[in-house]
Amino acid sequence: MKIKILLLWVLLVSTAVHLHGQSTANQTIRTLPNGLRYWEYLPPTYSPTGRKIPVVIFLHGLQERGNTDADMSKIINVNNTPPNYVEDGEDFEFVLISPQLPTSQPGWNNKNHINPVVDYVLQNYNVDPDQLYLTGLSLGGGGVWGYAQDPVYGQKVRGIVPVCGHQNDQNKACNIANNGIRVWAFHGEDDTTVSKLKTINMVNAINACIPAPNPLAIKTIYPGVNHNAWDNAYRTDHALHNPNVYEWMMQTFNLPVANAGADRSITLPKDSVILTGSGTSSNSTITGYAWQQVSGPTCTLSGITTNALSVSGMTQGTYVFSLVVTDAASNASPPDQVTITVSGTNVPPVANAGGDVTITLPHLPVTFNGSGSDSDGLISTYLWTKQSGGTCTLSGTATATLSVSNFSAGTYVFRLTVTDNNSASAYDEVTLIVNPEPVGAATSWNAYDIVMQSTQAHQGLVNSTDNSIQATVSFFQSTNDGGVKKNALLTNYNAGPHPNANSFVTTYWALGVGNVYPYAGKSTVGRGSETGEGNVPSPTGVFDLQLHPPNSAKLIVSAFVVPVAGEYTLSNLAVRRVSSASGTTRLKVFDSDQLPVADLQATNNQDWVQNTNTLALGTLSIGDSIYFAVDREGNYASDFTEVMWTVNRLIPNTPPVANAGTDFATPQHSFNLSGSGTDNDGLIATYAWTQQNGPTATITNATTQTPTVSVSSEGEYVFRLTVTDDDGATAIDEVTVVVTAPVEISWNSYDIVMQSTQAQQGKVNSTDNSLQATIAFFQSTNDGGVRKSALLPVYNPGAHPNANSFVTTYWANNTGNVYPYAGKSTVGRGSETGEGNVPSPTGVFDLQLHPPNSSKLMVAAFVVPAAGEYTVSSAAVRRVSSSSGTQRLKIFNNLQSILLDLQATNNQDWVQSSTPLSLGVLTVGDSIYFAVDRDGNYASDFTEVAWSIAMIPPSSQARMAPRQTLAQTAPEQPAAPEETPIGFYPNPVKNAISFQGITGETHVTFYSAMGALLQQTKIDQAHSTLDINATTFSPGLYIMILKNPGVQKQFKFLVEP
Repeated sequence: MKIKILLLWVLLVSTAVHLHGQSTANQTIRTLPNGLRYWEYLPPTYSPTGRKIPVVIFLHGLQERGNTDADMSKIINVNNTPPNYVEDGEDFEFVLISPQLPTSQPGWNNKNHINPVVDYVLQNYNVDPDQLYLTGLSLGGGGVWGYAQDPVYGQKVRGIVPVCGHQNDQNKACNIANNGIRVWAFHGEDDTTVSKLKTINMVNAINACIPAPNPLAIKTIYPGVNHNAWDNAYRTDHALHNPNVYEWMMQTFNLPVANAGADRSITLPKDSVILTGSGTSSNSTITGYAWQQVSGPTCTLSGITTNALSVSGMTQGTYVFSLVVTDAASNASPPDQVTITVSGTNVPPVANAGGDVTITLPHLPVTFNGSGSDSDGLISTYLWTKQSGGTCTLSGTATATLSVSNFSAGTYVFRLTVTDNNSASAYDEVTLIVNPEPVGAATSWNAYDIVMQSTQAHQGLVNSTDNSIQATVSFFQSTNDGGVKKNALLTNYNAGPHPNANSFVTTYWALGVGNVYPYAGKSTVGRGSETGEGNVPSPTGVFDLQLHPPNSAKLIVSAFVVPVAGEYTLSNLAVRRVSSASGTTRLKVFDSDQLPVADLQATNNQDWVQNTNTLALGTLSIGDSIYFAVDREGNYASDFTEVMWTVNRLIPNTPPVANAGTDFATPQHSFNLSGSGTDNDGLIATYAWTQQNGPTATITNATTQTPTVSVSSEGEYVFRLTVTDDDGATAIDEVTVVVTAPVEISWNSYDIVMQSTQAQQGKVNSTDNSLQATIAFFQSTNDGGVRKSALLPVYNPGAHPNANSFVTTYWANNTGNVYPYAGKSTVGRGSETGEGNVPSPTGVFDLQLHPPNSSKLMVAAFVVPAAGEYTVSSAAVRRVSSSSGTQRLKIFNNLQSILLDLQATNNQDWVQSSTPLSLGVLTVGDSIYFAVDRDGNYASDFTEVAWSIAMIPPSSQARMAPRQTLAQTAPEQPAAPEETPIGFYPNPVKNAISFQGITGETHVTFYSAMGALLQQTKIDQAHSTLDINATTFSPGLYIMILKNPGVQKQFKFLVEP
């Protein structure tokens, strides 16, 4: 039978060695013609002229290399290997050849080491060329893989047995399959020197070839075994393998082959799989299957004697199962293994886009160093995307590191999405804030910062002083006398020192190597360090640009190439002759149009000549040039000239942005505008509002962000906001306000909702849900009137003790004293037996009031939520009980004057009033009183009431008119003389009050509508505006008294939300 064994290559091999004295009793040292030594083993059945027998070539590991006969003992002394077994007296049925690598060789080479052995053995031993097998461990295993996967050498091999080898290439796996090489590969599961995946992936790649090999390549992975799998693989007994590896090599043509299927992975909660195996035989049929678990956590197996193994009850971990098939002749196959990996519920990865970054233009590209982590796996992919912001350029979007460039001022948000090896993803976002260039700040470049480069495309580079922008400087000789017209750049970069030692340059650009004039380079002597150098500008010690003019009327030019558009200036111009020889040189500066802007003459005394002026160059674009040129009038060989300059880029003012607010409609004739302004490179200095269109309007506080506007009629108005920044630039925006006719707002008593807090015992929304009002409940302190002392104090969430009341939540004097009370009926209007003359709508739940057992009244007070003209209509009342007696619904206006008295009789019918009641103009905090008194059975005086309130917002005049009467509980004050024109605006008030007619120090006192003192302060002409603090002044009605020597005035004013 023929078998081929491929070995995996690795750099290290175990040093577990069984030491013998060198023995040749069973094996003989031989030498190949190329000098390679090998051990020769000939079995007892070998004959040079008889039957040809199989041959096995064994390749050792890294540490068994040697150069002498004595070193050959290293091979046979490695425990549990074929030559070691032979040395211990084992007889094999094949020729065993064990060559040795010299110590100078790092690995087994096909051409120099393995193939010479193969050819020599086939030519010089009586062996069967169809039964040549290769096996080896570690480094030798790699040699076996490498020889077998070669498309030509592999044709000489029948089978391979690589043990924990490394040198395999999955791209060459099909060379092994196509050459019909049998493969049984071995590896330790815990091998930390060579990953078990080298064996697993190579065997899988061989079996995936088309057509697939027959028989399939097989592998054995030993659980708990490190880099010593040969201790198990080469065993001569059947404790681990039946047949063992030697029997498999010798009988491989007659044994069936098992295929346990491909390795699989599942994720909990899935905990079961079905493994489908198969078997093949070249000369028989498959008659039996035997599955067993090799390693892994506990699980349940069924179908172990069939081709389909059912595995259930699996937990997280790695399982290995083996399949052995038998044929009709009872031959058993080598086992084939399959691995099932069970993962826990996938934990999503975590993305980290890095920290937010804030920069100021101009700026170099920004890099974000993102990362991803996955506690139960690996990050498979990275993806950066822009979520918001202006245009920019992104690079590295599929990596963890993102580079952002070509951005403008604004805010950018970038998202990093990471995906793990189970396709779960997560993202994190990072913000880049790009601030505009600050006004007036300059980006500057100094000549002494130029760094000479060796490429003509960038002859000189110079960074700005803040290292944000790099510019290029080019050098050339002009083509026109006295001008800076460019033909070609200086051609040669000279890395050595200039031939003339007086030049002080060691690297420079010139027209050639031999022609050293003209040139441009950096001085190697710090500014101010040369003898005779006077009038030295700051800073000293820097290394200046040195230019040498040509020996003609042409100029040597250094051209600063503009890197960023903007407004440019020049400053710090200076020049000096390096040599004290006679003559002069001149620094001439030309703008981007090649027009002269400066001319400085350097004399022969080596002093610096400076121009302290700042020269404007105007607005330049990227690619424009500023020319700094030197001409001559002296000793050509001594015209070494140092120059100095600073190029400045000023940042233009960015105009502001005005925002006059959103267009709106209102029925009010007095309203506030709310505008704003922003200036990216400065501050807003002034605001100015003007009317652009519409009927007559008056703007108060027109130079603030929030002026008040008063209009005389309905219509469409357009107002313009003009903002001016601190550099005098302006911007405008307009807002349209449509003043509509007043819209009636109404409230119905059946919409009252009882509340659990005394500050808001009941609330009722308007029918359009635009305005909510509060209802207060109390017992009057005066007979027949509605004077209030205290609100009902106890909220009762349970049912009323008297079941005839039909209320389950109500306000009363206390828990035990259940009369008087106020609550909502739980029986819909028109649903009670005996209830007649029912008003519309039916089915609603009415307010129920029970009067006290006295001449006082039970009162429900509607608290006015907004100023306007109020009316009451649809008033109605009925007795809930049919017992004798009457109750009355009495309605009082805000001045507590009675407007209506409806009597409810004992027949349970509704009594209605069809007459609307006018209450005039009311302001926030006023009350409308609905009261019930009694004349009957006190325990049965359950009374339901109904009413509707309507409000029309007042005109501007009505809203602005100050009320001149204090509330009844306000402190009495002396009457104020009327002749002094003292007052305030606006009214209603939102944020602040401004006073007019103030002639001296004035005392201001504020009271609540009920007369409680709130605040006292002083004002004068210079400080005539007061902020209204929302903590002290919540929306509602307030009283204010102004008092100065001889003058006192009282006002009511309204604070809006």
